[in-house]
Amino acid sequence: MISERKFAASYTSFWNQVLPRIDGYLRRINCLCKRYENEISVIASAHRDRRAIVNETGFRLFKAVCTDKHVSDRRVREIAESVRQYVERLSNANDGVVREPVVEKEIDEAEAISTSLMVYFKGTSIRELLFWPQFPGCGILHATKGDIIHGKRLYEVKAGDRSFRVTDMRQILTYCAMDFAASKYGIEDVVLLNPRRGTHFCTSVDQLVKESSGGSPVDFFSKVIEFLSAETNSR
Repeated sequence: MISERKFAASYTSFWNQVLPRIDGYLRRINCLCKRYENEISVIASAHRDRRAIVNETGFRLFKAVCTDKHVSDRRVREIAESVRQYVERLSNANDGVVREPVVEKEIDEAEAISTSLMVYFKGTSIRELLFWPQFPGCGILHATKGDIIHGKRLYEVKAGDRSFRVTDMRQILTYCAMDFAASKYGIEDVVLLNPRRGTHFCTSVDQLVKESSGGSPVDFFSKVIEFLSAETNSR
């Protein structure tokens, strides 16, 4: 069994077959991204795992603010330490950097990411935001969760200091395929959102699939489901 991130980063031959147009479409997406807020220029650490801690803490702080409105300094540090432990469990690094406590500069950066998300969702009823929507597994794919759903719109938050990547597109398309298979949320639109860069791109699921694959959502999602199920049977 694999995660949606592993699926998106692997099986290159399959993805190239079902998404022959995705590279060109991704270049257009990165050119068409709209800015909603200034870029966060402060980077506390260049280490991959420390950046992961900051980015995930920023997202969880935003979730906490949406749920509780006021988040105390103590609660901020509890969230940051919880994320650090989570990243440590997943880390493949052997340099011990991820074991170091979260420092003030990292917390400041995480709070800036949280604030950027608040700016983006200003005007939206934050009580209506569904965090970590659950998607069922299929074949070799574990049950998984996305970032945010509001109505029939799925938001994928990527807070790296980079443009959106092919793996980001594959990941969000995997969520859409699982939603199609389960008929759960009825996702119609998707948003790629980068709170660090203050940019976003929104499109319909129909357009995303058409531009990436050249076919219809039903055909594309059926191929994804068939592949995942066939891989299980082959093991």
